[in-house]
Amino acid sequence: MYMTPTELANVLLEAFKTLLSECESYVQYFEQRFRLEEEHVRAVKLMLERQRDLDMRINRKLAALPGLLPDPGRLSNLRNTWGDMRLSEIWAIDVRLNTIMDCKRMVLQPVVQFRDAQERIRRRVKDDLKNCVDDYEEMLHTTLPRIRRTYEKRCEEHEFYRHQQRAIEEQRQLLSVSSLAAPAEMRMQEPVSETRGSTEAALPPLPVTESSVSTPNSSTNRSFLETLRKKEGWDHAPRRLNALFSRMLDVSDRMPGGELSPTFAMSAPISTGAPEAAPGGSDTLLPPGMSSKALQALAVKQAKAKREMEESDKAYRKAIFDLETLRLRRNKALDAAVKSLLEWRRELTITMQNAALQYVQTSKAMRTSIESVHQQDEQLALRMLEDLDEEQRICEEWLPSTRTLVKNERVKYVNYFHGPFNDLIFGTGLVDYAFSHGDHNVPSTVTDKGQVLPSVRPPLIVTKCIDFIEQPRCVQTPGIYRLSAKYSRVQALTSLIEQDESSFLFDNEREDPILVSSVLKLYLRELPEPVMPMKWEERIKYTHEREEHIRTGFANFKSRIRRMPPIHQATLRALLLHLSFVASHASTNKMTLTNLAVVFSPVILSETDHETTSIAAASEEDRTLEDLIKFCGEIFAVPTAYANPLPPVPSTPPKEPAADASDPMPPSLNRSTSLYKSLGDHQDSGLGGTEETWGL
Repeated sequence: MYMTPTELANVLLEAFKTLLSECESYVQYFEQRFRLEEEHVRAVKLMLERQRDLDMRINRKLAALPGLLPDPGRLSNLRNTWGDMRLSEIWAIDVRLNTIMDCKRMVLQPVVQFRDAQERIRRRVKDDLKNCVDDYEEMLHTTLPRIRRTYEKRCEEHEFYRHQQRAIEEQRQLLSVSSLAAPAEMRMQEPVSETRGSTEAALPPLPVTESSVSTPNSSTNRSFLETLRKKEGWDHAPRRLNALFSRMLDVSDRMPGGELSPTFAMSAPISTGAPEAAPGGSDTLLPPGMSSKALQALAVKQAKAKREMEESDKAYRKAIFDLETLRLRRNKALDAAVKSLLEWRRELTITMQNAALQYVQTSKAMRTSIESVHQQDEQLALRMLEDLDEEQRICEEWLPSTRTLVKNERVKYVNYFHGPFNDLIFGTGLVDYAFSHGDHNVPSTVTDKGQVLPSVRPPLIVTKCIDFIEQPRCVQTPGIYRLSAKYSRVQALTSLIEQDESSFLFDNEREDPILVSSVLKLYLRELPEPVMPMKWEERIKYTHEREEHIRTGFANFKSRIRRMPPIHQATLRALLLHLSFVASHASTNKMTLTNLAVVFSPVILSETDHETTSIAAASEEDRTLEDLIKFCGEIFAVPTAYANPLPPVPSTPPKEPAADASDPMPPSLNRSTSLYKSLGDHQDSGLGGTEETWGL
């Protein structure tokens, strides 16, 4: 690939500029890196100084208050260790600041100096290349052509005067030959010659070329002279002389300035008379119309033209020499620029290597120092617990007891009719209930089969109601959850429960199962949030995709349950296992899975239910709770030895006579015992009074 000197110079200057940009990028990186590091370290140091002042104020406050320090004159081990760690951190910050200063001096400064030096080199190279290339181009395209044109012009002038002198010499020779001819013959031919002379004078002179004048043929001149020596050629002599003079006039027309030479300023044709003699009685003949003064002027001009030609030749030769000198200088400047570029790149690599090594070594030394500080801080942190028990004992002796200073009695709810209540159960959310009983943060676990196993207990009221209803005499009660007790009796029983939930017990022998089931339904109905919130649209969607959920092992239900609070998981598990147990006695209590789902769906699953024309239609659209009850053993972990997850109540019913094997009812239900105080105490909660319509 060939380039002009200007293009090569531009490429080299662009390469210099690129390398300078590369060097500048290194400088910018180190400057920004050290500036940010310095700002960060100074900010941390300022923060540590403020923290030191804060620690001093806190130490003074600790010393002023009794019981906060093991010894009024001595800080605790924690405060002493904390202060030592902060001092170590301040020392580490000082190390980092010193390291930054060293990096600026040993890493950044050499790179900056190298960049500045190379910038000066680039500017000098740029000026040298510009001067060399511009000088050479100016000499080649401007100065040298002008000198050459002057030289050629001077040569043409000298050649012109030289040819004039030669023409005069030839004319002299012709005139000397013609003077030797016989006068008689000239007189005999005079009429003819005059006629011919007049004819030739009337015609314009023939044009003559420069080559014919500048390079006359000597053989032609000799033949012309030989012709004149013979008598036969005299008739043609005048015509040939006129042709010679015409050529000389044509050459004189091309003289500098366009003026005719005085030597050949002839206005008439050549006369055939005798030529004039040179002044001073010389025998030299002059051409017609030329004086000796004109001949002398011609000689002077010829000498001047020769001198000017020689001077222009010297100037032209010197210009050629200067042009070659400029070319060599330009080439040397380009070679020097290439060499400087390569040397620059080499020095840049060496400088950056030294800077990088110095930076890494300095950073490594800093990290080693800081690592030792961190190891010391680690030992200090481990010593924080030393003598903690002794300090706690001393502080406990000094600190006053809050129990003796502050009255910390619980404010109870006092009912106007029933007196103070220790527990507010109905209308309280499950999460709040668990928080008040201290087991709200215990997470549930998942078995190997993916079953959910809650780690908290359900509310005590739920446990006691389930334990009571699952007794043989209660679980086999027809319509156990379909019927509802009188509201006044339910309110009276709930008041007894809330007066002291922990000590309240149902009378297992005489308590009405319908009343207890009504209490359980009332508790679930008054919860601010359902046990397992699930929108009506989601339940309808589940019903349509029921087979898919059964096939996947109810993964959606398990995921939803795991995201519920632990108390909600435990309550849902207890209710589903209980309803499954109740449904297993549907042959006697008439509470099938569908009936139980219709009764408990509004209180367990949804905050607001979709309005339907009948409960039977709702059961056809929503089978969510029905499947939860049916497949609760696959969703929750169930003990294999006992289907009921809750332990039985301590009291046992009295022994009954052995029942007949053919009688499906247990002995406790064969007799017409007073399970209800009166049939009027229970109300059918169904809308139509049939076993297919159930409600709360």
